[in-house]
Amino acid sequence: MLPDPTAEQLRTSEQLRYLITRQISDNKGWIGFDRFMHLALYTPELGYYNGPLQKLGANGDFITAPLLGRLFGQCLARQCAQVMRQLESASIYEFGAGDGSLVRILLEELALLEAVPECYFITETSTNLRLRQQSTVANLPAELRHRVSWLDRLPSSVRGVIVANELLDALPCKRFEIGRDGKVYELGVALSNGKFIWRRSEQELKGMDWLRDLKLKHGYCSELPQQASSWVSTVASSIDRGIMLLIDYGFSREEYYHQDRDQGTLMCHYRHRAHADPFCLTGLQDITTHIDFTAVAKAGELGGLEVLGYCDQANFLLSCGLMDILADFQESGKPSTPDMLSISAEVKKLTMPHEMGELFKVIALGKGIQQPLLGFKMKNKVERLSHV
Repeated sequence: MLPDPTAEQLRTSEQLRYLITRQISDNKGWIGFDRFMHLALYTPELGYYNGPLQKLGANGDFITAPLLGRLFGQCLARQCAQVMRQLESASIYEFGAGDGSLVRILLEELALLEAVPECYFITETSTNLRLRQQSTVANLPAELRHRVSWLDRLPSSVRGVIVANELLDALPCKRFEIGRDGKVYELGVALSNGKFIWRRSEQELKGMDWLRDLKLKHGYCSELPQQASSWVSTVASSIDRGIMLLIDYGFSREEYYHQDRDQGTLMCHYRHRAHADPFCLTGLQDITTHIDFTAVAKAGELGGLEVLGYCDQANFLLSCGLMDILADFQESGKPSTPDMLSISAEVKKLTMPHEMGELFKVIALGKGIQQPLLGFKMKNKVERLSHV
């Protein structure tokens, strides 16, 4: 059972449901799931990411790695510092910066590492989250605070590091189903007695020969995260010299479209409860899908970048010096028992296979970088991203 929304939240949700219902009716009774997902998440003032609801933290719907503590940002800062030292006039560009926690930690750590970026640019579509980011940044020392600014779009020429943590999973995607004839059909959203329901298109999806070659069984359903690939390709083409670091949950294509994963990866999050029904609590819950990292790698290459590294989050953090950071923490002023318990829980959440450690992956795409990247020193599984 999911917790009950407030009466005000239900009224907002009904407004959004009405808007989506009108779009379905105006489109001959059917819209693609990617359109539904876009409306549910990004409709101005009503969609999940553009509404006033708290999304992050204990009082929200989910917790991201930067909200657990400093360790994730400290490790990521070491990877950023390695790249900063190779480039002149380099900046950091963060997409989807949440409440600004990662901005703060990265800048503070890069200052300690003497590798502060020339600028720190944030691209954020949510007005509510941008306000929270500005509040977080306001607490930084002036010499760091003044380096931060917000962009509506990425510049045409980028030098430095692009960071996106848990961004791609929230970009709208198509869903499909394999028919009895082995063809790939799009799954969309229709109406039945005023409720949203799944309905398969009668038209075969074009350009899906690679998917048909996988010989998936009749009734197999999954996602096509095409907007994530388009985003990666577009952003990649803007990089003059530097890297793109993408952290998210997902698989290589071989694992993503495994025969046993026959209902796909679609997942919704509401007040720390996970479920698979995207049609309830419209505008009040997060809707996500896992990432096909093979598609991400291919999109990066189409944008002119090279795949520099790919591994699970645990190995990336360990390669970036997680154990050294822990040792420094233990030696600095004899931390209290509660502090040690807290940081121990943070390490487990970030690195254990049944937590974030294995499901979350890190992929690095880059141009003009000469040194092997620090974060993939212990493990680099680029070969798993062979293109299907």
